Amino acid sequence: VPVTPSSPLSVSLQILDLSANALSGPVPPILSSFMSLAELRLSGNNLTGPIPSLALGLQDLELDSNSQMGGFDLPSSICDSPELRSCSFRETGFSEETPAPSCGICVF
Repeated sequence: VPVTPSSPLSVSLQILDLSANALSGPVPPILSSFMSLAELRLSGNNLTGPIPSLALGLQDLELDSNSQMGGFDLPSSICDSPELRSCSFRETGFSEETPAPSCGICVF
């Protein structure tokens, strides 16, 4: 069943862990449709950017070890989120940028 912005899954999904799944290419824009998403883990893939705006209630974001990710502005929905309590971009293209980007509580 395809996931669309109006599907029940886009309203109810709270945790999505696709770490180490050999995903490549851009971060899927459909992720911005998951309105209840609290935890998103995409570490250990080969994802690139840009990153779409994500759910306002997102609390944990892990994008570590996506070495091709970097060189674009991070969305304000991530950097300015009062709900975000953990955010990691370690071992990405961002961690190699000088100076390192500044984005709320995110670690590079």
